[in-house]
Amino acid sequence: MRSVAVVTLFPEIDTEKTAKKVKQFLRGDFVRAIRLSGYDLNSLSSPKLSLAPAHGATGNVIERQIIRSLEAKTIVQAVHESIFRCTATSRQILIGIYIEEKPIFQVSRLVQYQHTQFDVMHKRALNEFADRFEYWQGVLCVKNPEDLHVYRGNDNE
Repeated sequence: MRSVAVVTLFPEIDTEKTAKKVKQFLRGDFVRAIRLSGYDLNSLSSPKLSLAPAHGATGNVIERQIIRSLEAKTIVQAVHESIFRCTATSRQILIGIYIEEKPIFQVSRLVQYQHTQFDVMHKRALNEFADRFEYWQGVLCVKNPEDLHVYRGNDNE
C-alpha cells in the first residue's frame, strides 16, 4: 500500500494553544495598547474607530512617548479591524467578552449557544481573530507584528 504525503499551504495550527494565546493578548498587551493609545474600550465597540484620541496630550510630550503612542494606536486599530472583519458570531463573542467585558454566560445567551457549543464557538472566534490580526498588522504596518498562532510541533509555546 502506498502512503500519500499531504501537502499543506500553511503550517498546522494548534487551535487550543492559539485560542489561549489570543486570550492572553486581548487581556494583556491589548489592554496596555489601549491605555497608551489614548483610546478607551467604549470607543472600540463601534464599527468606526475615530482616529482622534479619547483625551488630548498635555504638557511637553517627548518623542519616545509620541512614537509609543502611535505604535499603540496602530495595534488598537489592527485589533479593531480584525474584530469587525470577523464573521457575525465571532464578532459578537469578541466584542461581548473583550470589549464590553460582559460575563461569558451573558455573551453565550446573546449568541444563543449552550455552554458546550459556546466554548467551541469562542475558540473558533479567537482563532479567526488570530488570522485576521495577522493580516491587519501587515496592512496597517505594525512595527513589530505579533503572530498569535501556535503551530503544531512547535514546543516553544
